[in-house]
Amino acid sequence: MSIIERKAKDSATSKAAPLLLGVESTALLDALADYPTPPNVKSQIVMAESESLLPSLLSGSLHLAITTDPGESSKKFPTGFRIATIREQEVGLVFPSNHELDGTSKIHLNDLKNEQWSSYPPGTALHDTLIQACKSVGFIPHIRYFATSEVGMGRILARKDSVSLGTQLFAADVGGQWQSIGLPSACRVIAAWNPSRIRPGVVESVVKHLRMHSIWTAAVPGRI
Repeated sequence: MSIIERKAKDSATSKAAPLLLGVESTALLDALADYPTPPNVKSQIVMAESESLLPSLLSGSLHLAITTDPGESSKKFPTGFRIATIREQEVGLVFPSNHELDGTSKIHLNDLKNEQWSSYPPGTALHDTLIQACKSVGFIPHIRYFATSEVGMGRILARKDSVSLGTQLFAADVGGQWQSIGLPSACRVIAAWNPSRIRPGVVESVVKHLRMHSIWTAAVPGRI
């Protein structure tokens, strides 16, 4: 039994069942940590990969999932579930501190033809965006590493010998630098929930809190 399933079972047997919030991002976790929980509502936060969050939401093990939707149509929700866009973020270049690109004021995609890249696997939205964008300026990217999770991507970038595509939120999560390279692509950060399992007004309160949070305007720390 996973930690999400255990928390859901505990909640079901509790007189004051907590609101179970699922996130896949440390930056979003930090933002939810200072969420002013409404009176008589106890919230608990579960951090997991999106592959665990969405099935847990659909099964009822979570009340609300906050996740990144890079435009992958495979993420479908049954009739009755609702989705709200919290923020749309531009997809740009993510690279480690002390990389040769660090300090460059303006980076163009065609300047990156000799770089090693890290990517999510073929068939994912960010991989397809990388291939199409590079081909449009005349080169095929040298993908040295593949990662199947944000944690894995962060560890790869920590090697300091590759760059990747991602959002500012992703860069903050993995401790990287971010810069726009003029891509038209964007990722949505969404809230997803089943209205039958959550109090009216709670989701609106959480979404409003996250939309107004400073994580969207804070400087990317660049720790890796």
